[in-house]
Amino acid sequence: MFFLLCWGQASLAQITLRGKITDTKGEALIGANIFLKNTFDGVSTDSTGKFSLVVSDQTQDTLVASYMGYLNFEQKIDWQNTQKLHLRLQEEASELNMVVLSAGTFEASDEKRMTILKPLDIVRTASANGDIFGALQTLPGAQRVGESEGLFVRGGSADESKTFIDGMLIQNPFFSSMPDVQSRSRFSPFLFKGMAFSTGGYSAQYGQGLSSVLSLQSEDFPKETNLNLFLSHLTWGATGTKLWKNTSVAVSGNYTNVGFANKLVPQNINWVKPFTGYGASVILRQNVGENGLLKLFSNYGFSKASFYARDDKGTPAIFALDNDNFYNSLTYQHELKKWTVNGGLSYSYNQDRIEFGGVKIRKADDRLQARLVGKYDLGKNSAFVIGGEAHQYSFENKFNDFGSQVKEEYQAVFAETELYLTHKLAMRLGVRGEHSAYLQRFNIAPRLSLAYKTGTNTQISMAYGDFYQNPETKYLYVTNHLSFEKATHFILNYQWTTQSYTFRTEIFYKNYSSLVRELDNMPFDASPNRWIMGNNVDNSGNGFAQGMDIFWRDKQTIKNADYWISYSFIDTKRLYQNFTEKAMPVFASTHNLSVVYKHFFPKLSADFNATYSYASGRPYYNPNATQFLKDRTPDFHNLSLAVNYLTTLWGTSTIVICSVNNVLNRENIFGYRYSPTGNNRIAVNPPTLRSFFIGLSMTIK
Repeated sequence: MFFLLCWGQASLAQITLRGKITDTKGEALIGANIFLKNTFDGVSTDSTGKFSLVVSDQTQDTLVASYMGYLNFEQKIDWQNTQKLHLRLQEEASELNMVVLSAGTFEASDEKRMTILKPLDIVRTASANGDIFGALQTLPGAQRVGESEGLFVRGGSADESKTFIDGMLIQNPFFSSMPDVQSRSRFSPFLFKGMAFSTGGYSAQYGQGLSSVLSLQSEDFPKETNLNLFLSHLTWGATGTKLWKNTSVAVSGNYTNVGFANKLVPQNINWVKPFTGYGASVILRQNVGENGLLKLFSNYGFSKASFYARDDKGTPAIFALDNDNFYNSLTYQHELKKWTVNGGLSYSYNQDRIEFGGVKIRKADDRLQARLVGKYDLGKNSAFVIGGEAHQYSFENKFNDFGSQVKEEYQAVFAETELYLTHKLAMRLGVRGEHSAYLQRFNIAPRLSLAYKTGTNTQISMAYGDFYQNPETKYLYVTNHLSFEKATHFILNYQWTTQSYTFRTEIFYKNYSSLVRELDNMPFDASPNRWIMGNNVDNSGNGFAQGMDIFWRDKQTIKNADYWISYSFIDTKRLYQNFTEKAMPVFASTHNLSVVYKHFFPKLSADFNATYSYASGRPYYNPNATQFLKDRTPDFHNLSLAVNYLTTLWGTSTIVICSVNNVLNRENIFGYRYSPTGNNRIAVNPPTLRSFFIGLSMTIK
């Protein structure tokens, strides 16, 4: 009914735009993409470079043309004069014929070099529910973990993956953790113009992550003043953007309450007070001269929830959480003749107030950081990068009247050069040095990537690097006599790419050393929130992760459709923390498969999406078993569907979003919790088996 009512509000007649896309020499570009900006109206050119685009939303007036190896082209449309169009795209020499450094990174959108997920890519991915990290789980290397927050990549824990915004490290990218409940990320995908995901072998510009890096690039100077309203059965929000000649200000606010949604579907959690929260943010952008851009981003959020969870004795007790989070950053970019300089300052603060089983817990952390990077253009697409960063941060953990605190000062310097030796051969060579005042340790981490173009559309590439990270904070509370943990990456990649197809396969080996081990000979405790007893820990732990990723994307075979298939195989074991022997960690699964399908129906202005995800069973601790971490959960299966409908309500461009997660209502199990005697166990399920989402986004100019 909601869908039909929205349909009836469409007030503008359809118009057909016809034309041709060529290069600057007049040669037809076959399969070029042509679409109306910020809409789902789009087609591809035929074998003669011609297109016929049916437009249903005339409130948007910018036509965009894109083609691999060419610069994007934008043109304003005069709806009173829609004669035949001739769009000429300019070749981007650095992308069309040249080799690309791709080992450890992969493409899932229409950009090169890194995996770029645009906001609409995330919104249009069923099962992601509009969450950045939910969409990343459909890509090779990422693993399905549904009972805790974080990004788990190639056998690495969530602590081994780091998130950056404009080069600045985000200390708390997710809402606060609750027992056996997965948390969403804090930031809307619409804040960013690009999202680069590296599964290993990443640049020397980033550190303190043993497995992967997610680099988010915020939007530059906006092009228009507007107001965006977002309404759903979970969240209400609004963002207003005001544009002046050289200044723009965007102010947003949101309120979330899942109580109504919890009443509509059966819950696996006995809620006392369902999750509620509110937040606000301000984004200021200021052009400085002709080549400078200043960005100020401030974000505050508050959330709370309470429900019955089981304590260490297996007894149900109320778990109550209140969270305050604040993040503020100031970044500046300036382009000179040969140099591009980026600098930034940021401060973040997070506090959790928890009551559980009669115990009052307070967790707090803050981080102050500064970063400066200079990039020198060497010509012929080559560049030299040099920079440094400094962090001052602290963690505090208090149980009733007993507390611990860690204060750290961390500095890093890095240098890196990216050289295109020929059109077929490219190299990136870098080195990073890091110092920890708390550990009183210094490390040097070399990084190397090579790529060689073997044919018109094929290439092979490799990457090697050392990556260091401070031990988890829970160990730093009890001792500072530890060293950096270390991982060494070896990656070999083959890639075949055309305008419409992408195939890549990658094999990798990751060697872990200097992992933290507990040597107290205490019985194994499977609780992720257990308290570390004593300070008898060292860096004698080790492990490995090895495997293969396969990725296939097809944007041509099925008209108006785009789909990709990703598969990952991993073999990994570790001897670390309080493990009694080397074993696969509980967050890893051997096989992971995702199939993502997106289909656009131009005549209906509707976008249909489906995602199927599979993961083989994960290890869990069974105190009654004779072998350590040999038991496996049932395999994970999930089918999710979504429909996005583009219409006009009251003369305003509107997108209606409808999605259903776990359509088949399968009971997925992420692990088991055992009673202290080991006689009883309880399955760890998601808060609800099947869930849905209904919302709409309206943009008022």
